[in-house]
Amino acid sequence: MHIASKNQQEDGSCRIVLEADTSYTLPTGVRLKKNNVSVPSDQYAYDPSTGEIVLLPSLLTEGELTLEAEGVLDVMDLQLEGDAVSWPQEQTAIRNADFAMQVQAKNGYKLPSQISVYMDSRLLDSTAYAYASQTGKLTIPADQMSGHALRIVIHAVKDGVGEISLSPDSLKHCSLRIHGEHETGRDCVMNLEAEDGWALPKTITVTIEGALAPLNAGVDYVYAREGKTIILLGRYVSERNVQIEVQPIYVELLKEAVNKTEQLNPADFSSSLDSLQKLAEQARSLVLKPESQTDTNEKARQLHQRLLNLRKTPDASQLDALKRQAA
Repeated sequence: MHIASKNQQEDGSCRIVLEADTSYTLPTGVRLKKNNVSVPSDQYAYDPSTGEIVLLPSLLTEGELTLEAEGVLDVMDLQLEGDAVSWPQEQTAIRNADFAMQVQAKNGYKLPSQISVYMDSRLLDSTAYAYASQTGKLTIPADQMSGHALRIVIHAVKDGVGEISLSPDSLKHCSLRIHGEHETGRDCVMNLEAEDGWALPKTITVTIEGALAPLNAGVDYVYAREGKTIILLGRYVSERNVQIEVQPIYVELLKEAVNKTEQLNPADFSSSLDSLQKLAEQARSLVLKPESQTDTNEKARQLHQRLLNLRKTPDASQLDALKRQAA
């Protein structure tokens, strides 16, 4: 906690503004002492929402004035979710501070090679944190700890059962969550999620350890993009590992162009927006269910170009100003 500014006011009072240090918030109250004696609260005013303190002129006479203020740790909401995992008993997440945690799998289980980490419901790229399944240690750097809620999802794997995981490239922008425990010989239901700004593709590739070719979609597993689910048939849930490859499609630029188009007011433009809005309607469906990265990029380029080409109709005051300048 430190003083950001201090100014004498015209009425003789003094205005002080406190500022919280990194990873702290302003205190709900402050204490003032003069010559080591507490000052009554009616002699000053403090606003905890801004850190502003106003001292009355009567306090600014001779003597030593001491201000006591303690910052409050900016604690985030921490949500720990998973199966067969032993979490630390006392664990906190502090905004704008490095986060470190170590977990263990319960007896008869092993930690997975991959986990899911969310910041304010936004899936973090796996490169934004460090996780080691051998030790169970997870670290998140301070520059990623900027939200209000941190959610960590870890599902341990039963001993003797192969792990079902995403390929390293897929993990950059997607996460995989298994519903309950997956056991040998039983169908395994999974939830597949893409990072914000990305969309799931039409198809995925599922490979089982030691197999010469990928499994057959619709026969060996079922993938439903709309429902974000994958069901792997029980005959492939064994001691062998299964890897799922997903090539998500970047749709953020297309989403941005669609949003800008939908916010336009036809009355503000000299040209018709009909064709542009029709193009945006087509693009909106691609944001949710893109065909390919190439097609998505082209639709985004077309929309942005059409937006740049729009000519806004000047209002009456602008027309009058132009006429005066011409005269």
